[in-house]
Amino acid sequence: MTKFANNRELRKIDFELKMYSLDADINQIWKDLENSDDPKVIKKHFERVQYLVETYRELVWSGIKLDISYDEGYMQSLAGLLFDKYCELI
Repeated sequence: MTKFANNRELRKIDFELKMYSLDADINQIWKDLENSDDPKVIKKHFERVQYLVETYRELVWSGIKLDISYDEGYMQSLAGLLFDKYCELI
């Protein structure tokens, strides 16, 4: 395995672990989106989801197949809602 291929595989593993973590926290993210008035909480969720969207794109474009719970559209929509809420709060 080349160094580049090894790096892609490590990024895939890191991405999948973060997606599992998102799975575990998705209900809390939606609750915070609906009820939180703390911009720091919303910003933290936004940055997390946006990172996953960007990493997902990179991995798919590089040819890696992913088995995940949420597709790019769902994650991008969630990131958009979080960003809108953050802008309202600041």
